[in-house]
Formats: sequence, structure tokens, C-alpha cells
Amino acid sequence: MPAQRLHRVAFILLLASLLGGCTDSDWYKQQVAKQKQAQDPYAHLPNNPPAEGSCVGWQRNLAHGVQIYEIESCLYQQLREDRTAAIADANALSAWHIRSQPGSELKALIATLVQFPQPGSLQAYLNELGLLPNPPGEYNDLNNAVTAIDYLREMGNSVWFDAETGVYPNQHDYLMASIVDSTDLAATEFSETPPGLDASYDVPYQLEASINGKTYQQEARNLGDWYDLEAVLTLLNQLAVDQDSQYRFVLLPTGDQTAIVWAANADALNTLLAKQLIELSPAELSLATGKAFEQAVQTQYGAVE
Repeated sequence: MPAQRLHRVAFILLLASLLGGCTDSDWYKQQVAKQKQAQDPYAHLPNNPPAEGSCVGWQRNLAHGVQIYEIESCLYQQLREDRTAAIADANALSAWHIRSQPGSELKALIATLVQFPQPGSLQAYLNELGLLPNPPGEYNDLNNAVTAIDYLREMGNSVWFDAETGVYPNQHDYLMASIVDSTDLAATEFSETPPGLDASYDVPYQLEASINGKTYQQEARNLGDWYDLEAVLTLLNQLAVDQDSQYRFVLLPTGDQTAIVWAANADALNTLLAKQLIELSPAELSLATGKAFEQAVQTQYGAVE
């Protein structure tokens, strides 16, 4: 074979080898990128901090539920100083995926500013739904009310109490009777069987509710002189669903050791949830709304195990 032809063949083989190497390298890079995407579906999102005077930033972190409280605090501060700017930032944030965290009202705050930008418009809407039946108390905080939760705390059909009773037994029965007093379950008779004074904390309370010839039972943890509010809500919502009540019972955040149980009209509650004007934990959503809002749980918090 002539030398010139040998050189040509060698060049072709070398070129093919190089091209093959590039193809393998590109394929490998694609596989790594796919693996990273599978591990973190938000890896491609920017994560720049908010610019000066803005609350729009940390998009990737917000998708992971990180720095939620910083952005929430920023929006509240901005709302006090420049409502127009806060509304603009809320509109920008509303297009992002944000993973909620317990105690945060960021998504509800964003939804409020986007859907009800005018002062007083949210309160008027809640009044139309019949969710604010009570006059505000003497020491109300309505001047600082922004979200639906703020208004419901002050004028909603709710009971506000100290979650630490300071007595034994805790009297869950009296608490439940006061919660349902203004609802269609007011005729329910409640009772509580406490563990003995010498019983360990492993021995639970036995709670019971009777109405319309049916009796419902629920264990409550022995938490010393603290109510087991999870057990209270479980029993009340089991009762409400089975008795076809128009009410559901949910906790409103307070930020301290007090608790507020809101007796919510079920249809109105579903409306507020659908509009993301309030946020409930996955457990509360399951108790209060059942399968109809399983998708809402996944949207707010990811899949519920």
C-alpha cells in the first residue's frame, strides 16, 4: 500500500477515534446531568439572593423549602413600607414553585397580595363567605391584618385558649364542647376518662363523643397538663364527617403556647384552600378535607407518606 494512502487511512482512523471519544464524553455528561436532575429536580433554577429593595430571590432554595421565613419577613416589611412594590414582588414569586414549611404563611401571603391587592378587599371577601361572624375584640390587631388567618383569628368562628391547662385531668371534654358550641354539633355529649394519678405517661386518656345514638372514641396522649390537640381534632373531624356536619375543625397558628381552633364551614374552607389563602399541614388537610384535597397536600408539601 502506498505511503500516502497509509497516511490517509491512519488519519481517518484517528479522526474516527477522536469523534468517538467526543461522543462518549457527551453521552457521559448527559447521563450525569440526568442523574443530577433526578436527585434534584430544581438544580437548574437560579439561586441569586434578592437584590437591594426586593424580596424576589433564592428561587432554588424556596423550591426546597429553604429561606422561606426570610422571604416572608421581607415581604411583610416591604408591605409596611411600599405596598405597590410588595404586590409586584408577590406577583413575581407567585410563578415559582415554593415548598411550604410548618408555621410559614408565605404562600398564603403571596396569594393574598396577588388576588386581593386593594386594602380591605380580602376582609370584604371573607365577609361575603360568612367567615367573619363575630365583632373584633377590644384589643384586636386588625390594623395589622393581612392574610385570611389574621382576620379569622380576630372575627372567625373560633375558640382561643391556652394549650397548657395547669390542671389534672386536662378536661378535653369541656374543651371540645366549647369548640362545637356554635356549630350544628352543639348537641354532642363529650366525656373524658383520664389515666390514674399514679399512671405513667404511656397510659392515654380515653375521649368519647355521643350524638344521634352514635358514640365515637379516641385515645389522647397523656402530655401532663397539656391538651392533646391532635386527638381533639381527630375526634371532632371524625364526628363531623360521619354526622354530615357542615363544619370542619382546624388549628390556626398563634406563634405561642396558646391555640386557636377554628370551626370552619367546610365549603368555605375548601374555597380558601383552593385559592391558597390559607395553609394547613398535611395531617390537618387529611383530617379536615379528606381525599378531595390530597392533591392540595402534594402541591404544598410534596407527596404525603
